Amino acid sequence: MEDQLRKILKKTRESSFFSVAQAAHWAGVADRTWRSYESQFPSSNRNLSRRSIWNFFSRSNLTIPVEIKEFIFSEGSTQVISVTNYKGGIGKSPITVDLAACLTLRGFKVAVITSDSVYRGMIARKASPEKDSLVSKIDFFDEKDVVFRKSEIRDLKKRVSNMKKNCEKGGSRRISQILLPELTQELERKESTKTKFEELKANYDYIFLDINREFEKVRDLTNLVILLIDISCFQAINSSELFVEDFRGLFKKKKKNSLLFGLVTKKGTGGQRSVIEDYYGENVHIEENDYKELQEQMEWHRNQRETNLSAVNGLNIPMLKTSLSFAHEEVISTYNRGRLLLRGYSYFDSVLDVAPASYASAEINQLLDELIELRM
Repeated sequence: MEDQLRKILKKTRESSFFSVAQAAHWAGVADRTWRSYESQFPSSNRNLSRRSIWNFFSRSNLTIPVEIKEFIFSEGSTQVISVTNYKGGIGKSPITVDLAACLTLRGFKVAVITSDSVYRGMIARKASPEKDSLVSKIDFFDEKDVVFRKSEIRDLKKRVSNMKKNCEKGGSRRISQILLPELTQELERKESTKTKFEELKANYDYIFLDINREFEKVRDLTNLVILLIDISCFQAINSSELFVEDFRGLFKKKKKNSLLFGLVTKKGTGGQRSVIEDYYGENVHIEENDYKELQEQMEWHRNQRETNLSAVNGLNIPMLKTSLSFAHEEVISTYNRGRLLLRGYSYFDSVLDVAPASYASAEINQLLDELIELRM
């Protein structure tokens, strides 16, 4: 088997017209080490390094052959990832779709399981990803159409039964009447679906769970939890603190815990340059009082971000080295300019499709490289 991998590695390099020296440089090894990776003579063979071979494919932007992909990730099964936080509206779904799209660009087979209301609304309108886009290569599943465990349908039946009883009584009767139709529909869809989570894991390299309201599912099913921390929003940081507390309380009961890492977004340095200067140039006249007010606002925002950063550091969880800036908001704002609301940036869009050469796309690629290295 290893001889076959060496043949494939050599053929891939040669068919792309890369020299041994170039391949070795991307892999981060000496030339003779790379030659030994391709050699089939026992006397000169070195053990193939998963990390070095991954570095070669990652930096050369070549698609990884299936056999080599299986070798690189042979120690783990499908990677299940959740990008999450209790706080809504901070970009969990867009970043999930961005990462999934980036993985399809690298040749991985990717699924997203979601309970997002925007996704469901788009499906109701029969919307779909743009043809031939990276997002079109992702397989999307509604959470209601996936059975995650054998006891799930039985538990749903019990909940529906209890709600029907509550509808006939006082107290929580009104709440039960509101929730019962949705829960009944979910039960019907779970009973009729043929999609099982374990079968999806056998068919995909990566699965993303965009089901943030269901903390226990995230706990039970994920390998990697990415806690999204919007550093410009103190409410998001408070939500992060609550999430970490719940994570530690629930996950400590499991024999095998998921990995939890923090990802800082909306990161900015908050320098002292004039906002007017950024937009209109250096020679714009501005009244002294207005200039002083702008400076005070910028100073306030800078202090606020630093206060928030201290709160993030106080979470006492490992942080990803990669962080995301305001570049994503800039890409989305530019894309939406002049577009009707329903034709604007949506669940089925990715910065890698609408702005592949942008700083936002570069950040997603960097983040993905770090996540893949964590997996290895």
